[in-house]
Amino acid sequence: MYQSPPTPTTIKATRRTVLLAGITTAFAGTVGLPAIARADPTPEPPNPDLPPETQAQVDEAEQRTNDLFPGWTSANGWLAQSRLDPAGGIFDTPLFGLSATVTLHSGAPAAILGWVIEEFNRTVTPIHDGALTGYLTANQYDPAPVTNHASGTAVNIMPTMFPDGTLDTLTIPQINAIQTITKTVAPAITWGGTYDTPQPSHFEIALKPTDTRLQDIAATIGRQILIAAAA
Repeated sequence: MYQSPPTPTTIKATRRTVLLAGITTAFAGTVGLPAIARADPTPEPPNPDLPPETQAQVDEAEQRTNDLFPGWTSANGWLAQSRLDPAGGIFDTPLFGLSATVTLHSGAPAAILGWVIEEFNRTVTPIHDGALTGYLTANQYDPAPVTNHASGTAVNIMPTMFPDGTLDTLTIPQINAIQTITKTVAPAITWGGTYDTPQPSHFEIALKPTDTRLQDIAATIGRQILIAAAA
């Protein structure tokens, strides 16, 4: 779903930060930061204290980070990725009670959207494999603002069964169940069924990455927020 144009922001990372992000995996119990920092586009001079092999690793990690995060934010303010790469914090998210998985941004999006999907499966209609669309690759030729799917902060649930443009494919009990789901995690989630042109399969994170309410909402639904650093 396209919304008002985003305002790109730059999160500066030192070469050491980039290198560590490129070769380690860590978890933090906090919320509000993208899974990996974006590198400053201004090249830093080589560190004379680093061995040549280490400097080469730093350069490679920095280039990879710049390629993965070219400076785009999705419409809801989250950092977008130019391609699917788990090192950027977007990965297949397991779901309780489902054999299906979905690619989502780690941390609050995975916790909250994952819960929405599970409740949809439990109270609206069963979800079958292949019926979830999470992350979608964006590129410089896409119209602005960048889709929230490009940051792994949106999901479409059974879009073939519930196509855009109408709510007629949903029963009244199903609509009531969806409204109960979104009310529980309000205001973290926007449901596409409320748009002028309905998108009944679409759910997206409505809060900025730094909004501390995300942590409170995750606690309300019993989800621990884990931010995965790059592998």
